[in-house]
Amino acid sequence: MTTDHNDLLDMQMPMEEEEQDKYADLCKERATGCFKSGDMASAEKLYTRALEARPKNAILLSNRALVRTNLDLLDAGLKDAKDSIAIDSSYSKAHYRYVQILIKMKKFTDAQEAASSFKTTGGDVSVMKPLEAEINSGLEREREDRLRAEKAKIDKPITRKADPPPKPAVSPRKPSPDAEATKNKTKDNSNMKGYKMNAAGQKTSYFHTDLSEEAKAMLPCSRPQKLSSNATAPLAQPSSTTTAAKQAPLATASSWNENTFETKDCTSWAKERIAEVFPITLPLDTNKCQIKSESVSGDLTACVTRGQMRVINDLTFKFKWELMNDHSKKLGDGTLTFEADGAGGYTIDHETKESQPDGQAIIRNNINKDDSVIKRGINNRLDELIREFQASLNV
Repeated sequence: MTTDHNDLLDMQMPMEEEEQDKYADLCKERATGCFKSGDMASAEKLYTRALEARPKNAILLSNRALVRTNLDLLDAGLKDAKDSIAIDSSYSKAHYRYVQILIKMKKFTDAQEAASSFKTTGGDVSVMKPLEAEINSGLEREREDRLRAEKAKIDKPITRKADPPPKPAVSPRKPSPDAEATKNKTKDNSNMKGYKMNAAGQKTSYFHTDLSEEAKAMLPCSRPQKLSSNATAPLAQPSSTTTAAKQAPLATASSWNENTFETKDCTSWAKERIAEVFPITLPLDTNKCQIKSESVSGDLTACVTRGQMRVINDLTFKFKWELMNDHSKKLGDGTLTFEADGAGGYTIDHETKESQPDGQAIIRNNINKDDSVIKRGINNRLDELIREFQASLNV
């Protein structure tokens, strides 16, 4: 259902840079909500308005590329992804979405080159494996089509076949009594509108389909069959890639068959790992910003469906930051909230609680902006945590 957002869409663009930033943040927040609810048309309009305030924002361009792809506006989505890469060539999500759109457009050779560029961004290469499989399959189909087209161009020599010898004259055969009876029976049935005779000679509906004994035997297999309660097996084994990090808790197999699914709540693991990773201190020229974890809410779930493991991240992280100069004088503090957006990224909200006059510009440009150093630093650590969790489940 489309929601009216005319209060933002019809608003006149503010003149002050700080007000433009606030307007862009509000449009982005609304657009993320529309994306989650499936209202792609409104999300596309809101991201467009946000880009009018921040035309060189790689994250906004990449997000609009995803929305336009879902709207089948592939040419426009491809341009957004390409522009996002031009602004920030290290932004791995823009590269990933660029490859996705090229595959949808069946431009497999271009997609193969773009997939190679993704590896230079330092992003998680495992997410590209399904796309690389699609690319290789598409290239193979193109090769086979070319071979068939080339083969069809070859002129084949035309040879005239000799006339077959005349068939010997055969005296007409008198139809057997059984054949005559069948013919009469068919003729009688031709006047049965909406009905037909089945294999057993019974009159039935024209749309009725008789099932063979083999088909009937297969019907019970489509329903779940309960197994014994003690028939459990490990769902997945932890990866041995790291010994320093804690392994995520693993679920056990369900006592029902593989057509069902099960989930395991791993939120406590995420809270323990965040407490180990933070606090951190990030440099800002001659200043420094200390970041502490304040709270973790939501859920981190490992889900198994038909034998396949998936990770569902619905976590919200709240961090408290404190900015100090090189003499340890406090210039300001506030909070940053990272809420998983359901598309592999985060919606980030910021709040400045206190700021000194000589720290306001630093806070605005290096903390509160979408692509700020502090937000990227926290985002990278959260991405590493989720990758560590996936690796421990062998996803």
